[in-house]
Amino acid sequence: MIRDKNIFHNVIRDENTMTEILCNLLQFPSFMRFFANLIKERLNLNYLHFDYQDICTQKNLGRYGIPDILIETGELALMVEVKTGNSRLTASQPEGYFKYLQRKEIHNKSKLLIFLIPECYEFEEELNLRANRIRNSANNINFTFGKIYWEDLYANLQRSEIAKSNLVLRHFTSRVKRMFGNVVFTIKEVDMLFDKKLATSLQKIIDLVYTVKEKVEKSRDIGGRQSAGFEEFGFCARSIRRRSDKDIVYFGIWLETWKQGYPFVIGISTEVEQRIKNKLSRRLQGRSFLYKDEHPNWLFYEVPKEYIKRDTNGRDIAALIVEIANDIDKRSNNR
Repeated sequence: MIRDKNIFHNVIRDENTMTEILCNLLQFPSFMRFFANLIKERLNLNYLHFDYQDICTQKNLGRYGIPDILIETGELALMVEVKTGNSRLTASQPEGYFKYLQRKEIHNKSKLLIFLIPECYEFEEELNLRANRIRNSANNINFTFGKIYWEDLYANLQRSEIAKSNLVLRHFTSRVKRMFGNVVFTIKEVDMLFDKKLATSLQKIIDLVYTVKEKVEKSRDIGGRQSAGFEEFGFCARSIRRRSDKDIVYFGIWLETWKQGYPFVIGISTEVEQRIKNKLSRRLQGRSFLYKDEHPNWLFYEVPKEYIKRDTNGRDIAALIVEIANDIDKRSNNR
């Protein structure tokens, strides 16, 4: 079984672990601003500010309950209750939290209570009934209640693009997408999915990888490389001269480049001499790029459409992979 490369794989197991991860991410200024702005938008606030050190998780408030997140400053008291599934409301949710916010010690503070829940939360109607009862009795205090859906949090994360420059946030966004992201197809995409030609094309794409692999195997040892899902599927030609398990040339499908119109890539180590890099670039006439987060020591080259059209049996690609691997081995042998 292929192991998921997401750093939160098998870490987010329940509401408590999600709460801790969510709060830990608030130490990143970009995510702190994102989360504060989301709360401001949902609760229609003009101002909201707190620091990372103001955050407390799972604080036992005695008879008032144990809120997942409690943020207290000199100006506000903010509670966030996190629901990632259909766990029931306890007796203190939200009545006990509201009674805590009524205490004299925080009488002059802004009092905010938020439930972070899935759109399909089974007990949302009961939550609304309880919240309405609180609103009717809270006329004389500065109290605001609101809900944020995980699906909206994910959609806003996608639009904000804050994860682009932060690997941890990117993995968190990916995990939230799996848990709460909506998959929306256009009419054209649905028609394409139900066209048997798509399945045939996908099979041919996989077959091409296997065909090239079999041809390269005649000259080289091969190492498999496949990610969970369909994010990456391919193989590596291994060095003859150095350690037998040293991968030196990659060929396969990469979902990220496929989204940009290039399903196939060839990869080599960034330490390879420039002459070999230039040779591969000339032969493919495609764009090269680094993917530092997942494969920091690899340089990848897009295989152009024209190359695939004329190489119907994978022979040219296989020959190029072997040629490049031989060049790399010759270079390492001469050192």
